[in-house]
Parts: sequence; structure tokens; C-alpha cells
Amino acid sequence: MHKLRFLFAAYGLLLFAACQPDAPLSPKNGTYDRGVFAVNEGIFGQTSGSISFYNPLNFSSEQAIFKKQNQRDLGDVVQSLSFINQKAYIVVNNSNKIEIADAQSFEEIDQLNSLKLPRYIKAVSSHKAYISEWGLDGLSGQLSVLNLQNNSISKTIPVAFGPEHLFSNDQYLYISHSGGFGDNNKLSILDTLSDQIIQTIVVGDRPGSLHEDNQNRLWFLCSGKTVYTSYPLIDTNLSTESMLLNLDANHHLDTVLNFGKTNSARYLNINADKTQLYFYRNGQVWAYDLISQSEQALLTENLYGMTAHPTENKLYLATSAGIDVAEALIYSTSGTFEGSFTTAYFTNGFVFK
Repeated sequence: MHKLRFLFAAYGLLLFAACQPDAPLSPKNGTYDRGVFAVNEGIFGQTSGSISFYNPLNFSSEQAIFKKQNQRDLGDVVQSLSFINQKAYIVVNNSNKIEIADAQSFEEIDQLNSLKLPRYIKAVSSHKAYISEWGLDGLSGQLSVLNLQNNSISKTIPVAFGPEHLFSNDQYLYISHSGGFGDNNKLSILDTLSDQIIQTIVVGDRPGSLHEDNQNRLWFLCSGKTVYTSYPLIDTNLSTESMLLNLDANHHLDTVLNFGKTNSARYLNINADKTQLYFYRNGQVWAYDLISQSEQALLTENLYGMTAHPTENKLYLATSAGIDVAEALIYSTSGTFEGSFTTAYFTNGFVFK
């Protein structure tokens, strides 16, 4: 009798399913609730930029999750991804836009167009964010102020050319100016209450990402400018030095390490308790201990990007694979290999949720 009931129940479910309309393409809420998101620039001039997803609980990975949900490409050069107010803001640099999607399903919500080579977005409250833009020539610069309530640009603020990474602390926004298609050596500080630049500091050439330690010091790398007489011969007269610097709470600048003219360092990150920095130099990942003030080589890889997990002692490295799909390598912050997963073209970093 139990078997008979089971057969009738199964038959009824089949009839019910047959009468239902086609299921929506979107996944249930929470499909992309927690995990690792790889930002894949794609091939320049094409629309192959994408976001990959990795679930560390079951070690599964999924490619092009935005395209899967919306049946279209993201665009040309996916530069960065930020989660704000339960939404995913995907900055598509060479398409001059930001795609806004649901943070759980990655279904499209809105699109912010008419930007000028946007790079990064930083929220300073639940209703306000800033977008760094290189300008259409790649040699100018502005910040767009975004109203997060209706996803509209409320104003634009001219800044030094080549604004890049953004970091906020209290009422201040810090902007590194790498120079866009050129080279710049500025760090700007903007008052987010007045939207005015209150200070511009000369640093080394091509400053990058900004990270605050447990002493409220702001750390950043300047990768320096490399000029070639004829590749691979370097013109040491015109090239500039790579260095590690910090800015204290009173905005006093200190150069901590100078790597010289032929030792470009980049991809700066900080660990979960904000006592150790990580960066990439001369084909190696280095750790700099902020307590002992010493550096140590952790591992050797050929990389296009690197991101430290904000709460776990892990480093996610993106291999440099040319026009082939890249691979994400997972290491502990002590340099032990822990796993890998496939991403896509030109993965420049990772976002964690």
C-alpha cells in the first residue's frame, strides 16, 4: 500500500510539473549568498569580461554568472566589483558603464551609462558612493558622486588625472592617482561632507590600492615608472623607484621601503588582523610584518592579480595566462598551497561575500 501511495504521489507531481509554466532562469535567493567572486577583465576590445563564482564549501566554480542570468555579456574590460546595499556594482571600464545587479541572483537591476573610463566605486554611506574615472582620453580625471537610492549621478568633481583606488575613513575619501594611460604621483584627500579636495600629497609614481592597519595608518605601494630604451633594456635615468609608503592619521607621509628602479611592486593587500602586508615583486609574493618591520618572500608565481581574504588567513592569486583562461591559486598567508579553481580571461582580483 505504501508503494502504491508513493506511485500515485509521484504521478501527481509529474502532472503538476507538466502544467506549470517554464521555470525562471534566475536561481533561488542565496545562490550567490556566500563565496568568492573573481573579476575577469576579459580581452580588451571584446565583450568577454565576466564574473566567476567559487563556492569554498563544496569546491565548485561557475563561470560568467551575470551572463548566465541575463543572457548577455557584461562588456569590455570588467575592472572591479563592489557589493553595496544588497546590490552588485560591476564597473565595466572600456564600456564606460556600471552594471547593477541583485547581489544574490546577479539578475540585472539597473545600468549606469555615460561614465568616462570608470575604475572603482566606494560607498561612504547607505545613500552615497564615489566612482573614480580616468576620462575618455585616459589622461584626465574626475569623481562621480552616485546617489545610491536611485542610482543617479548627482555631481562630478574634477580631480588630478588618473584617479584609481578609493578608501574611506570617517569623513575622508582617499584617492590614489596612478595616471591612467600616463603616470601620476598624487594622493588626494576629499572631505565627503563638502565634496571638496582638502589636500593633495606628492608621493611616488603610480600609487595603487590603499589599506589601513591597526594603528590607523594608510599603506600603499607606488609601483614606479619603467622606461625602456628598447625592450627589455631599461632607461634608468628616466625610470623611477618603486616604494612602500604610509600616511598616518595626521596625514604625515613616511617612506618605509624603497625597492629601486627595476623592482616594481604591486597588488598590495593586508591580513585579517591588519598587522601584515602582502605584495608582489619580481615574480614573488612578499609578506611585510608591521610589528617586526621586516619582509619575507613567501612563494614564486607569475601573477596578474592578488587579493587577501578579509577574515581568513588566505591569499587568492590570479595567474597570468595571456589570452588563455586564468586560474585562481589559493595559499595560506604563510605560503602553503591550499587549492585552485578555473576563472576566465585576465582575472585581476577577487571579492568575498
